[in-house]
Amino acid sequence: MAFLSACTSWRHVHNAGFTFITKFPFVRNVHKLSYHISPLSSRFSLADISVKENNHPNGPQLRLQTHFFHSSSPMHATKGFRFPKSSTPLTLPAVLSVASFANLLQIPTRRILRDLNRLGIKDVFPEYLITYEYSSLLAEEYGFDVQEAAAYSAPSPKSLNSKKDSGPLRPPVVTLMGHVDHGKTTLLDAFRKSTIASTEHGGITQKIGAFTVPFDKGSKFITFLDTPGHMAFEAMRKRGANIADIVVLVVAGDDGVKPQTVEAIKHIQSADVPVVVALTKSDRPGTPIHKIYEQLLNNGIQVEALGGETQIIPISAKTGKGIPELEAAILTLAEIMEIRASPRDPFQGWIVESSVTKGVGSSATVVVKRGTVKKGMYLVAGKSWCKVRSLVDVNKKSIKQVLPGQAAQVYGWKDLPIAGDLAYEVKSESEAKRILSDIYRQSNEQNFYELAESQNEQRVSALAAKKSGPAAIQEETSVSKSFNIIAKCEDTGSMEALSDYLKPLQFGKVKSRVLYTGVGPVTETDIERAETSDAIIISFGVSVPKATFRLAEKHNVKLLFHNVIYHLMDDVRKLFALRLPPILVQRVTGEAIISAIFDIKAKRAVVHVAGCRVTNGTIEKSHKIRLVRNDKIIWSGEIDSLKHLKEEVTSIKKGRECGILLKNFDEIVTGDKLQTFVEEYKPPDF
Repeated sequence: MAFLSACTSWRHVHNAGFTFITKFPFVRNVHKLSYHISPLSSRFSLADISVKENNHPNGPQLRLQTHFFHSSSPMHATKGFRFPKSSTPLTLPAVLSVASFANLLQIPTRRILRDLNRLGIKDVFPEYLITYEYSSLLAEEYGFDVQEAAAYSAPSPKSLNSKKDSGPLRPPVVTLMGHVDHGKTTLLDAFRKSTIASTEHGGITQKIGAFTVPFDKGSKFITFLDTPGHMAFEAMRKRGANIADIVVLVVAGDDGVKPQTVEAIKHIQSADVPVVVALTKSDRPGTPIHKIYEQLLNNGIQVEALGGETQIIPISAKTGKGIPELEAAILTLAEIMEIRASPRDPFQGWIVESSVTKGVGSSATVVVKRGTVKKGMYLVAGKSWCKVRSLVDVNKKSIKQVLPGQAAQVYGWKDLPIAGDLAYEVKSESEAKRILSDIYRQSNEQNFYELAESQNEQRVSALAAKKSGPAAIQEETSVSKSFNIIAKCEDTGSMEALSDYLKPLQFGKVKSRVLYTGVGPVTETDIERAETSDAIIISFGVSVPKATFRLAEKHNVKLLFHNVIYHLMDDVRKLFALRLPPILVQRVTGEAIISAIFDIKAKRAVVHVAGCRVTNGTIEKSHKIRLVRNDKIIWSGEIDSLKHLKEEVTSIKKGRECGILLKNFDEIVTGDKLQTFVEEYKPPDF
C-alpha cells in the first residue's frame, strides 16, 4: 500500500469499488506493478485490467486502470453504526490526524483505525497523520462526497520574458548592480538629481528601489532598479537581474572587480540580459582601467576596447562626467532591442518590494512589463491578491494608471506579496481567491506529506522504544528529527532574510524545517497549524497581544517575539538545542587531593586508604568517584568507605580532611586527585 500511495491517484467509482491510475512515468512494467497490487487480493477481487501507453515528457507511461470489488467485510458494513449523511461536499486538507479526521466525519476513531489497518497501514493511533490520498478514499467509502479543487496554472516567469510583444516601444527596465560601496545609489542620485544615498542606513542599500526617471525633457523614460551590493542580499541581486531588460554593472575604478561584482556577472549571464559597464570614480589619478578590462574579460565580459560588444563608460557621479554618455548608451541599446509592450494587453509585471504602513495598509512596488495597472483592477501575485485601491508614483503623487515599463506603489493587497513574485491581472475577486486556494494547496501539499511521513516514523519508533525499555529509548533518540518553524514578520524583506537563516540549521540528524512564512500578526490559524505540526512560532518585528500568547500556551505551542534579530536567533538556537538527542555528561560534585597513604589490614589483606583534603565542593559517599593523574582519568568506580577521623560519614565538605577507601582499586599515589561526580543527560552545546 505504501507503493500505491506513492505512485497512484485513487478515484472512487461506485459503492462496489474504486479505480486507481498510475501518475508517475517510472511505472513502466505491468508485471512489476501487479506484484505490488497482489497484497490487496485478500481484501478485493480484481475485475479487469486495461493498460494503455501514452506519451510523456520523461518517456512512455503506463496507464493502468483497475476495478477492485470488495470480496468480504466491506468497510461500509458496520454493525450498529450509521454513517452521517451530508448534502454538502466534504473538503479535506492535505494532511490531518486520525482523531481530527474522525471528529470531522463524526465517526468513531476506533472505526477509522481499523479501516486503515485493512488498507495496509499498520501501527496507527489517534495522533497518526494521514494524507489526502487515504482520507479521501475512506471518506468516499463512508458515503461522503469529497471535492478536490481544480488545478490552476498561473503564468510562469518564463512566459513574461519569452513572449514577443507588439505595440509601441516602452521604457526599458534597467538594474544597477555591483559590489558594495562602488557608487550604484550615488549614480542613481545623479540620474534623479536627488540624494538617496545620504538617507540610507549605514550608507548601504537595504532593499531594491524602483524609480522611473524622465530624459530628453520628458520625451523618454527609464525605470531603474537599485539592488543591494553587500553579501547578505544575494537573492535580491539575482531578482534584479531577472526583472531587468538591461543591466548597468557598476565597477569602481580604484577597487576593480570584487566578489559581489563576480556574483552579479553570474546573475546577468544566467538571466541572459544585455549589460553596460559604468566605471565609477574614474576621475581619480592612477585608475588602472586596462587592469579592470582584463578582470572583466576573465569573468566573461569582453568590452569594446578588447574587441567585444560591451560598452564601458568612465563616469563621475559627483561631477557629472560621463552621465550623458551613459544615458545615451542605455537608450540606444533599448532602441536596438525594440522593447515593446501593448498597454491594452492583460497586465503582467514584477513585485519589486512590499511592506505594511500603519494607517495605510499593505503596498507593493510593481514594475509593469506589459498591459496597464488601473484603480479597481484585480491582481494576483504569488500567494496574495489585490483590488487596486490606489497608485502612487516615485514622487509620492497619486496617479490613475501605470503604463508598461513604469514602476509605482500599488495599495490594496490583502496579504503582502513576496518581492520577486510575478504579478498578473484576473477578472474578479472570486477568480483571485480560487487561484490562491489552489496555489496554497499545491505549495503546502508536499511539505505536509513529508512532515506526516517523518512524524509518523518518529511516533511509531517512540512507541516501540517505550515498550522495549530504556535501551531502546536511548537508541530512538538517534532517529532523524525535524525542528519545525512557522515565522511571521513585519515585511517581506525581513521574512526573506529570516527564512534564509532558519533553513540551514542542522546538528547531526536534526534539522530545521520552515513550514510556513507570512507577513503580519500571529493568528489562531498559525497556532492551530503549529500544534498539528509540532512547530514553534516566531514573530519578528510584529507585536503579539497577550491574548495570542495565552492561546498559544493553551495549545502548548512555543511562541517567540523579538524586534532584534540577534536576540531572536539566540532563543531559536536554545529551542533547537532542546530538540537534539541528549548527551550523557559527568558533573563533578567534589574534589580532593591525596596527601598521604595509610595501610589498613582488612579481611586478611592490606588495603591502601587515601588520606585526603577536600579542595572543592562536597565528597558524597553515594556518588561515583574517579581518580585523575596528570590530567588523565585512570579509574572510575565507587567509594567503599568514607571516614572523618575514625567515624564513618556520608559526606565531607570543602576544607576538611578525610580517609577514602576505593572499592576494588588500590593503585593510588600521593598527589592523585579524586573527584566525585553524578551522571546526567543534557542538551548538547549548539
